Amino acid sequence: MTRKSILAFGMMLALAPALAACGGATGATTAPQTPSAIAPPAVSPAPSTPAPVNYDTPEYQRSNAANKLGAISAYAAGATGSGIVAAVIDSGVNPSLAEFSGKLSAASADIAGARGVTDEDGHGTSVSAVLLGAKNDSDTHGVAINATLLALCTDTPGSCADMSADGGCSHSDDNIARALDVATRNGARVVNLSLGGAGPNSLLRAAINRATQAGVIIVISAGNDGLADPDAFALVANDPVANGLVVIAGGVDDSNQLSVYSSGGSNKAGLGASHYLVALATRVRTINQDGAAILASGTSYAAPAIAGAVALLAQAFPNLTSAQILNLLYTSAHDLGTAGNDDVFGYGLVDLAAAFVARGATSVAGTSVLLSTTDNGTLSAPMGDASLAGLSTLFVDSYGRAYEVDLSGSFGRAYSGARLWSALDSNGQTAGAGFGATGIALSVSGADRGDRAGLGPLSLTARDRQTARALAGWIVSRLSRDTSFAVGVARGSGALIDQMALRRAAGFLLADAAGDSLGFRAAPAYASALRHQIGGWGVSAAIDKGDALVWDHGLRQGYEHYPYIMTSLSLDRRFGAARLGLKASQLDEKGTVLGARFGGMLGAPGATTRLLGLTGNVAMPSGWRVEGRYQRGWTRVGAGGVRRSVDALATEAWSFDLLRDGLFQRGDAFGLRVSQPVRVASGGFDLTLPVAWDYATGAATNAVSRMNLAPTGRERDAEVHYALPVLAGSFSTSLFLRMDPGHYAAVPDDLGVAMRFAMAF
Repeated sequence: MTRKSILAFGMMLALAPALAACGGATGATTAPQTPSAIAPPAVSPAPSTPAPVNYDTPEYQRSNAANKLGAISAYAAGATGSGIVAAVIDSGVNPSLAEFSGKLSAASADIAGARGVTDEDGHGTSVSAVLLGAKNDSDTHGVAINATLLALCTDTPGSCADMSADGGCSHSDDNIARALDVATRNGARVVNLSLGGAGPNSLLRAAINRATQAGVIIVISAGNDGLADPDAFALVANDPVANGLVVIAGGVDDSNQLSVYSSGGSNKAGLGASHYLVALATRVRTINQDGAAILASGTSYAAPAIAGAVALLAQAFPNLTSAQILNLLYTSAHDLGTAGNDDVFGYGLVDLAAAFVARGATSVAGTSVLLSTTDNGTLSAPMGDASLAGLSTLFVDSYGRAYEVDLSGSFGRAYSGARLWSALDSNGQTAGAGFGATGIALSVSGADRGDRAGLGPLSLTARDRQTARALAGWIVSRLSRDTSFAVGVARGSGALIDQMALRRAAGFLLADAAGDSLGFRAAPAYASALRHQIGGWGVSAAIDKGDALVWDHGLRQGYEHYPYIMTSLSLDRRFGAARLGLKASQLDEKGTVLGARFGGMLGAPGATTRLLGLTGNVAMPSGWRVEGRYQRGWTRVGAGGVRRSVDALATEAWSFDLLRDGLFQRGDAFGLRVSQPVRVASGGFDLTLPVAWDYATGAATNAVSRMNLAPTGRERDAEVHYALPVLAGSFSTSLFLRMDPGHYAAVPDDLGVAMRFAMAF
């Protein structure tokens, strides 16, 4: 049984003058680009670190077979086919051409005779150039530019010289079978058969079985008769002897339509759809046996392009089985025609950009720790502009392919803006009442949020009572002369203790006093506090519960809630006009670290923070009051994920106030505050991350990387506040300056003024 080369002879046109004239990829000769719907991989394979090479050259643009598949994505990832043996069973090759210099396997041979590796017809040379022609800045190059060519001549001697109607190169099944065995013995990873005709005989079927059982992928042209099904020869892909490793190569043109030429067109997927892929088969740029540039058409040229794609994947990811390589090509193909696998285009156009992207679940190389390439957490306000530059690692996808990824862009940042608006936005009412030794206060919002609360004592209208939402409230009760107890809703224990100690809160809008806030965005749920006076000493104990709020930068675009509990014990004493205070606290977070969320790669940790705060204030005879506060925190984060040991952070905050009541008139209040909000002063995470990956052993080489969480920026706030009674209300104004807002050194200073008038109705 014999079979013929699969090409449309009418399109074998000499192109050398045309290429010389166009001087590159311009005008009608411009090669089509990778489908725009497919983005290049965001990360690159880890197996090699290629020297900087410019692959997007005029030669690449002229190489429309490689360009059509998006081969430049593979090149950029370090894959060129190096070390991969690709066999071409055809009419041989001209070994003296520069396209094959140094690339020809010593096992190349004439299977059908004793002619040596020659090419009487040019078909084998043109096919081989599409598969692996060298990148040498001359004419065009192949898909797998550095692969090794195993050229096996199987054309019957003299047949290529037969120019009769039924003549042309013929290849017997027995010779093809022998060639397949040679390819298998010599380590070919892929075999190209740009041949067609009747179904293979038993000898060839047995050779196909031996080859595919050894893991050799065979790519066979679909044929050029414009039929609904591939050639019978190609349909061996459906035969059990193929072991799922025979690919049928159909052809498309520049516009992704099935190839049509004067002598016919590409056979459709039809019965071979489950093994069918397409590549460029119309006006493919290649060379003839003399090295002259030509345009050639036929599925003969789709097959070597697909074989080249196989070689690139095999080199880039040596762990992949042949079945996995084909699964990647099938599932990543650019879908054409009817959605999904269809009887015209099969799986569609080979798309190397998509095939090289990591797929499925990803984990840190050498571990079972899951890793996200896009979202590994969100830093909190105390961490500000902490630099994560250089934080990179290796991960493997569901195919076991190793990639390198820079993790610095996978962490979100806390939002610290709009503080002025939130401080001024007080759409609600507050009311209070006293009952003997007990005081009650409640704030409500009038916004219609669907919540209901029966709040009659606040003198709201009937409609307001239906839409009111509780904002905050507290109850303070004096249990005895020296003991008071307080509970609060949506209110911190610090304010409750101040209420029990009869200390009035200052009216600053933006500058926080050290210890007044956690330093990150939080929603207090409730708090309770107990205060007892022992002579001149005041002892207070408190507990707070609430949620840290972390912005979800993904699809939800909202705040996620993570619970926390804080317990504290404080001691204060007055010494004449001065009062000193000491406060010890413990903050226990579930799922956050100082309000920051870290993903599973870092163990999704919570944290325990111990805080020590010092307070001192002095009331001077002139009426001025001076107060200073300092808080230091020590945070412990248990090991987890790639953090093999306990990590620690240190934080600090401070503030200084200068206050005066009755500065200009009775009832007015003046205040000046300079402060630094909670900031990570030092510390971070030690991450044990893979820096190299050995495909042979499946083992990683690890190194410890430091993830510094201390910002370079240091926010300092200065605010001048003045308030005075006006009519039946109160008018206040604040002038503020925030330097390095949010602890970001590169952010411009925030300077502004706020005025507010409040009146009860």
